[in-house]
Amino acid sequence: MKSDTARLIGEVQTTNFYVATDVVNNVCLIVVDDIQQFTASTCAPPDFVSQEGLALKSVYLGKSTEAFLVPDDVTVQLPAMWKRISENLVVVTGANSQDRRATAATSDGKKFELKRYDDPASTEKLPIPAKP
Repeated sequence: MKSDTARLIGEVQTTNFYVATDVVNNVCLIVVDDIQQFTASTCAPPDFVSQEGLALKSVYLGKSTEAFLVPDDVTVQLPAMWKRISENLVVVTGANSQDRRATAATSDGKKFELKRYDDPASTEKLPIPAKP
């Protein structure tokens, strides 16, 4: 990660969420749990993130965190137990949420879905990572 690009985009209890870029300029979503001293991240090319968002799921010591980085100016129809923490961050606040997807739309009307990782359709469009 390029530390000078990191920006806090939201907090939920003891968990902080950041966006940054990596050394090949992919956009990354980073989760840091201050109490358990746990971090997780995922990255994708900027073009993919600007059109589809970026999902992250981490499980550590029985605690599950699910979050989505959403592009600027995107509206999201939030299911129950999903919460928009900031303009660029949506978090699934209940691990038992039965909702697997949320519909999102860009300001120019392009629709896409935020899909949880345990949704079989969530792996349909995984980006191929860039090589350093």
